[in-house]
Amino acid sequence: MDIPDYPENLSQDQFLWLQAAGSRESPALSLTDLQQSPCPLQTEWFQEACAQLKTESPRQAQQWLNAARGIKAVARSLDHLPLLAFAQTTCAQLARISAQWNDALQDASEAKLLAAATNDLFLQSECGLIEGAVYTETGRYSNALLSYQECMGLYEQLDDFRGIASCYYNMGLIHFRAGKIPESLALVDQARSLFKQIGHSRNIGICLMTQGNAHRHLGHWTESLNYYKQARKLFEELGDQRRIASCFLNAGNVYSDMNRLPEARSMYEKAMEVFEALGEQGRVGGCHLNLGLTYLQSQQAEETLRRCHLARPLFERLGDAMRIAECDLYEGLALAHMGRPQEAVALLSQAQTFFEQAGDDRQTALCLYHQGRLLRLEGKVVQAITLYEKALEAVEAIHDNSPHPEFAQSLTRALEGLGAALAGCLIEQNRLVDALQSAQRAKGAALRSAMLEERSHSFDSQLSEQESRQLEELRNDFASARQLLQQTPLQTPAHARSLADCQRSLAALSAYETLLRAKHSTALPSSQTKPASLQFETLPHSLSPQTGVLEILVDELQLCLLLVTVSGGKVHLRAERIAVQSSELRETVQRYLQSLAQNGTDTDLLARWLYRHLIEPIESSLSALKTLVLCPEPYLCSLPFGSLIDPNGEYLIQRMGVATAPSLSVWEACQQLSQQRDALSAPLVIALSHFEENEQSSARPLFTGARLRDLPHALQEAQSVAQILGSNTRFLSNDQATLNETRQHMRDASLIHFATHALIQETTPMMSALVISPNAQGEPELLYAREIGDMRLQAHLAVLSACSTLQGPLVVGEGLIGLAWAFLRAGCPATLATCWAAHDHAARLWVEAFYSAYTAGQSKAESARAACISLLQSEAYASPHYWANWILIGNDS
Repeated sequence: MDIPDYPENLSQDQFLWLQAAGSRESPALSLTDLQQSPCPLQTEWFQEACAQLKTESPRQAQQWLNAARGIKAVARSLDHLPLLAFAQTTCAQLARISAQWNDALQDASEAKLLAAATNDLFLQSECGLIEGAVYTETGRYSNALLSYQECMGLYEQLDDFRGIASCYYNMGLIHFRAGKIPESLALVDQARSLFKQIGHSRNIGICLMTQGNAHRHLGHWTESLNYYKQARKLFEELGDQRRIASCFLNAGNVYSDMNRLPEARSMYEKAMEVFEALGEQGRVGGCHLNLGLTYLQSQQAEETLRRCHLARPLFERLGDAMRIAECDLYEGLALAHMGRPQEAVALLSQAQTFFEQAGDDRQTALCLYHQGRLLRLEGKVVQAITLYEKALEAVEAIHDNSPHPEFAQSLTRALEGLGAALAGCLIEQNRLVDALQSAQRAKGAALRSAMLEERSHSFDSQLSEQESRQLEELRNDFASARQLLQQTPLQTPAHARSLADCQRSLAALSAYETLLRAKHSTALPSSQTKPASLQFETLPHSLSPQTGVLEILVDELQLCLLLVTVSGGKVHLRAERIAVQSSELRETVQRYLQSLAQNGTDTDLLARWLYRHLIEPIESSLSALKTLVLCPEPYLCSLPFGSLIDPNGEYLIQRMGVATAPSLSVWEACQQLSQQRDALSAPLVIALSHFEENEQSSARPLFTGARLRDLPHALQEAQSVAQILGSNTRFLSNDQATLNETRQHMRDASLIHFATHALIQETTPMMSALVISPNAQGEPELLYAREIGDMRLQAHLAVLSACSTLQGPLVVGEGLIGLAWAFLRAGCPATLATCWAAHDHAARLWVEAFYSAYTAGQSKAESARAACISLLQSEAYASPHYWANWILIGNDS
């Protein structure tokens, strides 16, 4: 074995002697051994030598561990308890870094007892940190959380801000590993703030890297890359090569997610060059694996195999079983791509076994899913079903650990076709009930759980005086940043900076609110009780004979339609499988939506093609229906099905009412909630029509660089709605519609109607907002989707008469996340939202027609149909561009 590196203040003879002493089986040294030591027999010297054994390199930690054990043996010989406690703690730390988990826990436990005997609170807390880190690495998150909470109490007694910050950071890391991304961001941001106060640059950089990782999991690519860039700059100033390489590696991961493969490879190559210079063979192997994945993405399977073959020996030499399993996974995917299914299945099965044992749900699901695909292609449908079902169980575990689907989207993106593939196989076996139930497991589960859960978000009574003060300061900071944004000239560098400052202050406020909820919670959020799942046999109580629910499931090979109807008190299922490439369907939907929004010339042609594939196969079962509820796969969520054209040239909306829902189970939850609503409480109508009083006031929304234009028809629309709804309607317009008034009346309103501007955030959809009345300074107030989603509303319907209120990013199984989704999450069982920019006058006519029908006793779906037909029959607005914009989501009755 080569002579290892040794700390600066130790000579080679001293270091080798300590190593030899630590490798002896005897726990203490004899007097002769001590006298032969090249080290001065002074406890202060050994304390200093032990302090030098600090490293974050696994290779060095493994080599230095025996030297620390040698100092521990010296301490026992000298009967010096404080030195023994310190050396034992160092041993625990080095064992943790070198991934010797059992040794690390044992050393930390013994060191904690020794530190308690000497009343050394600092060492006790350091041992707690080590224990917490080991528990985190081995997936024992509850134990880790308890360790850090105990440590924080000790550090607070010591007024040790570094230690307190470390606890916040590590608690954030636990939440990140457990999929609790908002809590993680809030806790790590608090840690970074404390590290900044004490000037600890390296730890600031570590926090920035972790925040970059969190944003990557949210799909926030720009934010993630910015965090890595900031971290790398700090590490370059510190000369920390290992972490500079880690920043390159992380940036490569983001570029890979973005499918910017040349940039990803450049980052991985830069990282690998540094890791090779540092002798970090495990990291070198990781770079080879990541490069292999990029080649797989560009269909260069042979190069993927070559990279895996370069990485595997490095991992085998280090005994890194997790990375060896990843080699198996990537090699299996490459072999599948090369048309070698038997070899691929063998490797994927081998990887799956390891990932299951390691508790890695995502990798387990990925292995199972691809094994199922290969078996299905070979015609082994029964075996494929078994593997798909196990994969779905793993995906459910991922979502159970994520309180919001926005935060699980990156974890499940690679498994997008899983639910549809399983349902397709079950339909092929004529197991229609099982297919329907599997669809409910794969679609809308998180939304349904949030809609039906008992929720209390008040934590104000638990706050300390300091926490209350900080919360108020953050609210004031956000108000000040927004005021400055209003006063900054548009289209200037200063405006861009002000916009960024405003977004940061809002993020800080949101993060601190999340931090307080996380800190004052007694358990991780995964302990929430889930509502009972959909019961197939109870559907006749929810579904009328005149309503059908159509589940639409799309995988790479086919389109599956599952129609659910009721007659004679019994549920009837009809299934159809249509051979269509997912890519072709997706492209056609995108072209159709673009054509509709622009009032294009090819709209009718595309509408007929979509009808032929999505509706015509179950045409014969629709004759008895008055309403069709469609539960589409993600990229079909914003498709206005009522505008599809049948072979006779009629729009679907001319034949029946149309509604949508993320899934049958979500629709059924909407039915439950609708029955609980009090129709006797007052409706609420909110209208904002005037936005530009002068050059400086109420002109600039938070997320765009353009002024908010006036909406003269919005006030007329809302006045008509209030008149139609009756004298007990609460009507708030312009200056009356303050944020406080809006919040207060929303909670108990029976119906909520907004006529205003909407601001859509694609990257952070729960920060999309409805524009509310300007405050005293003339600045528009914003009601954010995140706040709406946390409410518990009593309304049976929300109408969002603004531009593009349906829009948001697509999340596998949950649909479009944004404003409309937030109202459903808040327990409002039905939402009317818009797909694209609304035409003011057409929107007013549509809304007036809808409410006239609705107050006359027609259902929501029938009323929406009446409104569409009223415009369809007009001369000016007959094009679906004007009326197909409106989508009813949820309860249709």
